[in-house]
Formats: sequence, structure tokens, C-alpha cells
Amino acid sequence: MEKAKKTAMHRIPVDLPRADVEFLDRIAFDSKFSGGKAITRTATIRAALQAFRELDLPAEAFSSSQDLLQVVGEALRQEGGK
Repeated sequence: MEKAKKTAMHRIPVDLPRADVEFLDRIAFDSKFSGGKAITRTATIRAALQAFRELDLPAEAFSSSQDLLQVVGEALRQEGGK
């Protein structure tokens, strides 16, 4: 059996407000006590980035973090309406 190649990982420090850290911790807690395993903060952030990547948004659609938030919100609402 052939071993799967591991993706090279790079550590990137991220500063988050306490409310965001508590949100990530709540996801881990809820996943663990709903019968599964706790999902780490890192795994949650990776999953969010993958979902964001799958939206395939054009970079020219935003020029600030507020624009990004608005464009992502609109894309998610469109996806939810399908």
C-alpha cells in the first residue's frame, strides 16, 4: 500500500479577540459532547479556509476586510438559497 504524501504545514500566528477563541472552543466542546471527537481550533480554522476557498471569489471583488466580509456573506447567502 502506498503512503499518502503529507502536505507541508506552516505555522502562522493569528491574533483573535477573546470572543472568537471562545467560539472555536465551543465548537470543540460541542463536537466532543455530541458523540464525536473534539475538533481542534486549528482544524476548525482549516475547514473554514477550505470552505472559503470553495466559494472561488475573485480577489478583485474586495479591497478591504469589510469588503471581504460583505462579499463572503453574499456568496454564502446565495449558496444557501440553492
